[in-house]
Amino acid sequence: MPTILWLMKSYEYIALLGTLTWMTVPFFQFKSKHFIFFILIGLNDFIGLIFYYSSISSQSLWIPILYLTVLGLEKDFFIKNLKWIFSGLILVFMLNHYSSPLIQHLFSLLTSTIILIVFTWYFYMDYINNIISKYYIILSIYGLFSVYQSTLLISKVELDLNIYFVAMTIKILIGVILIFIKKDYQFSTKG
Repeated sequence: MPTILWLMKSYEYIALLGTLTWMTVPFFQFKSKHFIFFILIGLNDFIGLIFYYSSISSQSLWIPILYLTVLGLEKDFFIKNLKWIFSGLILVFMLNHYSSPLIQHLFSLLTSTIILIVFTWYFYMDYINNIISKYYIILSIYGLFSVYQSTLLISKVELDLNIYFVAMTIKILIGVILIFIKKDYQFSTKG
């Protein structure tokens, strides 16, 4: 019995550390064109943690935040299209309210896949210009990891505490790396 209590306390500590990490990342990525994306990731973790401790389901906000996260991938696009994004947000709230958990998980997979494709595309565009961007390698890994998590949810794999510990540890590690790595951490492949 004490082992289970220790695991549950560890789960809470890791959730708190993950939330603090991802709420810190935007402060170090302020000048990045992905600043809004980082803010929304931190906000998503923060809201999830608050709802967890208040025993309220965060499901009603999960899909709308994912919607904003994808559209927040580029700060300039988000700011320029704010009116249309928030108009669409009303529709997303309505669809989210009437959708099944499977539809919500499929939406999560779709948004994760878009994030993976966008960051991989940025890496590729740098690469064909003879630049290796550590920044976009890390963000592509984040996208790949998000696709993996969404796939686990859809396939209804039982996510026990061990998988949670691994998932959060990787997510925390990516967040810590992003605190130290900026877009300009790259090197040329020209000789």
